[in-house]
Amino acid sequence: MLIFLSILILISSIIYLFLRLKKPSLSALIFKIISTFLIIIYTVIIVYSYPENINFGLIIIVGLIFGLIGDIFLDLKTIYPIESDIYTFLGFYSFLIGHFVYIGYFLPSNTLSIMENSLVFAIAGIVVFLVLATETPMKLNYGRFRIITTIYAFILSFVTVLSLWIGLKTSELSYSIFGVGMILFLISDLILSQIYFGRKDKNWMISANYIFYISAQYLIASSIIFK
Repeated sequence: MLIFLSILILISSIIYLFLRLKKPSLSALIFKIISTFLIIIYTVIIVYSYPENINFGLIIIVGLIFGLIGDIFLDLKTIYPIESDIYTFLGFYSFLIGHFVYIGYFLPSNTLSIMENSLVFAIAGIVVFLVLATETPMKLNYGRFRIITTIYAFILSFVTVLSLWIGLKTSELSYSIFGVGMILFLISDLILSQIYFGRKDKNWMISANYIFYISAQYLIASSIIFK
């Protein structure tokens, strides 16, 4: 069943990209929703197959639901450009809440020392500094989204570093897979920043952004299997 769903996710994602590269449309949005919804179903089946991991699975499902909501808002931004800023903010908030939810995935296994947790915060802070410091050199303009971009970049970096660090310390494969998923998420958002704030709406960027994004969601969902 998981293999079948994986194939459906792949097919739906390909159709989405095909439609999106032609032009932003409700048809493309529908297939984007279907792709993320299939990943949620994929996660539900994993939780059903591994009931001992239900607590972690529910966290992932909630995070994915907020990701689905964020998906809708960010595509509506391109379909209805007049209300672009509103949809961008709503997309940011949705994904931000989802990443906050993911922090709960690590709380039971966070055996890091105070120094290690402090380093995780510090690394996330450095990433935020780099994001802001490279705005002009990268010809970006965050404008009215600078504050939410800063908060979002910190939380995303924090979850990424935390998952990888715990994965390395505990040698638990689930956290490492989750961490790799978050790295793909980070790459996806770096590309997205070029599209949104650098006005570089090129087909290869749109494709790369979505491929990294949907792969990230798939890995995050799959991490439950190895818990």
